[in-house]
Amino acid sequence: MRWPVPAALIAILGIVGAAAARNVDYAALTPEKFASEAERLKIAPISPLPDISARPLFTIRLAAALKHETLALGNYCAVAVTNDVAAMMQKLVEDLKTEQEVAATGPEIIIALSQARSYRRCIEVAEMNIRCITTVMLVGSKWPDSAAAKQISVRVERDSSVGGFCENVARGVGIVTREAGQQFLAAALAD
Repeated sequence: MRWPVPAALIAILGIVGAAAARNVDYAALTPEKFASEAERLKIAPISPLPDISARPLFTIRLAAALKHETLALGNYCAVAVTNDVAAMMQKLVEDLKTEQEVAATGPEIIIALSQARSYRRCIEVAEMNIRCITTVMLVGSKWPDSAAAKQISVRVERDSSVGGFCENVARGVGIVTREAGQQFLAAALAD
């Protein structure tokens, strides 16, 4: 026998879940937590950090307007999620340089990330089981010494399990955004 859940309790839990899901916390998303969080939210595939051993040193420039709200398409989990892509890229580069030994074997590469957009579509696939499909687009350029800029564009789309009260929406957006950042850096550092 199913017990009816009072509407007030559902509303309270929905508000609490929605409030906790509003900001992506990139400071807490270490390389180890990235893989385990992706597994917990059933996000696949994810790529490893780019290999920067035997790569030229690089600096990254970030546009000032990379902090944005992820656009919600539809009615489920339609809370505003702040997605600070500049903070994510700074953390990603920091993690990358910490995890791997950097060997300067060539001229410095300058990587500029100029645009970031993200949106999500959430659907209820079963009772108390909501999945969100998040799409992240990153656009920028890279400049090797004395060379013309090469445009870089990355688009990553993954779906995640966000829970029955949308409590993991921001975590899912963060995982997909970091995945896009890793692919962006891998494309920028590729020869």
